[in-house]
Amino acid sequence: AVLKNPKDEGALERLAEIYTNVKPDPAKAADIHEKLLALKPNDAELLHRLASLYRQNAQYEKAIALYRQMMRGATQEQATTYAFHIAEILLQTNRKEEAVAWAKQHLARDGASSRELSMLAMFYEQAAMFIDAEATMTKAAELAKQPEEKASYLLRAAESASRRKDYARAENLIREVLKAFGDNQQVRGRANSELFRLYELQGRTGDLKIGE
Repeated sequence: AVLKNPKDEGALERLAEIYTNVKPDPAKAADIHEKLLALKPNDAELLHRLASLYRQNAQYEKAIALYRQMMRGATQEQATTYAFHIAEILLQTNRKEEAVAWAKQHLARDGASSRELSMLAMFYEQAAMFIDAEATMTKAAELAKQPEEKASYLLRAAESASRRKDYARAENLIREVLKAFGDNQQVRGRANSELFRLYELQGRTGDLKIGE
């Protein structure tokens, strides 16, 4: 169908589904998505799928170009996600300095939300900048409005502290979560798991007293 009519959108969609999910072939999938994009140049979902395929194919500059395109006219939340993907690609392609500058510019703007700061912290984690990751995730926790969100950010900050072997700081953050949100069964369970993991890293599980 596609050979007879290269503008057959339905046939192209079926091929895209086959090469993306049924018999995955990122190169062929990207080619089909490019043909679809020519028919629907403003389709946000299509742009996102194609950018992801470019990343799989190591066509990083094409992926960055698409993410930049999607940032224009996107909501702030969407733009943050696309900016994060660009920072990841820059880091992945050994452009750490450029990646850090980009992330700070687009994820640490004045008035940044807790979500934006948490994504910046996740980028710092990927860049092995654990002090910055902990500080930024802690700041995200301060801005978070929901208890579960605040607790999650604090536990991520504790993980960054433990990754740089500041176990005392990590434990303090975990116990802060237990003290503030211990009545929440889900949060308490996760915090206790993190506390056990922290003691396990130090070979001190025999010293652990849950709930102290």
